[in-house]
Amino acid sequence: MFSTRLRRTLSLALAIVLVLSLFGSAPSTGNLIPVPWDKVAHLGFFGCLTLLLAMAFGRSNIHFAFMAAVAVGIADEGYQAYLPTRHAELADLLSDVFAAGCAALLARHFLSPASPELPVAGAHDPEPEQQVGQGVSQDGRP
Repeated sequence: MFSTRLRRTLSLALAIVLVLSLFGSAPSTGNLIPVPWDKVAHLGFFGCLTLLLAMAFGRSNIHFAFMAAVAVGIADEGYQAYLPTRHAELADLLSDVFAAGCAALLARHFLSPASPELPVAGAHDPEPEQQVGQGVSQDGRP
């Protein structure tokens, strides 16, 4: 349906939108979801983020998707520590890591194996030239 390049670009764009929405709405979302249901929100958000990043990076680079999602979780909790309406929690970070790990395992199982690299312009191997005088005429007939 979509080319690999388009699918990866769209997945990365959606992941960026998710991250921007996380940090853009952080000051105003304090206590929006009561404990313990906030952990479910962490699971959903970081699971989706990891899946989108895994789709963007490809099956062979799922570990980068996991590490990027965990880095966003660490940055989010660090950012919350400085906001008066929010508070950072180790339990939230653990939920983020757990969600990223589960999503990475799902991506590893369900994403198709890495497709061959796209050809680079000018990097193809030319057809071998046949030598004249070695049983082949110049017009290619034996």
